[in-house]
Amino acid sequence: MKGNKLPKGLGIILLGWMFFLSLPVSAGLIDDMVLLDRDYIPALALTNQPDKPEMQVKEAFSRLEKAWEQFQKSLSKADRETPVLQTALKEAEKNIQEAKKMLARGKRHDAHEALEGLRTGFWKARSTMGIDYLPDHLTAFHDPMEGFYDKAVAIKQSGGDPSSLKPLLSHLSTLWSEVEKRNLDRRLFGFNEEKASNYEDMVKQEGKILVQLSQLLASGNQEALVKTAGSLKGNFARLYLLFGNFSGL
Repeated sequence: MKGNKLPKGLGIILLGWMFFLSLPVSAGLIDDMVLLDRDYIPALALTNQPDKPEMQVKEAFSRLEKAWEQFQKSLSKADRETPVLQTALKEAEKNIQEAKKMLARGKRHDAHEALEGLRTGFWKARSTMGIDYLPDHLTAFHDPMEGFYDKAVAIKQSGGDPSSLKPLLSHLSTLWSEVEKRNLDRRLFGFNEEKASNYEDMVKQEGKILVQLSQLLASGNQEALVKTAGSLKGNFARLYLLFGNFSGL
């Protein structure tokens, strides 16, 4: 019947989502992504720390290169033929080569910026493929968190109105609630009891800090607001680093 037909535009959208949700995912793909992240995260973190010894940064990057090579070898035929994953793989290769070039030139910060592209690229690919990967929810939180902090600092310095931060904070709280909803798969990420406990404590702490920021916005105490926003970043960084393997670095 004519009355039961979907609008043409809606039908196209639904077909698109059905296609993306049906994209094949090999049994070991997520495990392999976890292994890649274990060596990716130390390289990402250490290239963002100018005080770290050069040899330590080089070792972390060398581990990443080896992990990247292994990751590509482990991909199944189905993985390799998934268009969105193909795009992410090509971009990741470009990012790693750019980071290598920047490190050779002594431009550690530029290397870090290049490596940032890996987690955002794979986040987008996994989202399209329907893969709910816990660290992706941390990645989704990262840039808005940085944006909130930068704007809070700018408002304090200029004497602006901090009420403009309210929508940003509301968005951050929504994003963090997605992290809180997800259970940590200890087997998948290789977390022992102590590490899992640290993770849970940090997730709770981040939520508490977000509540504190809401209270500080209401009070108008901009100095305390900026300081607390800084602690939000610090706690987040420590939490994210739990997914990396820093042993021997």
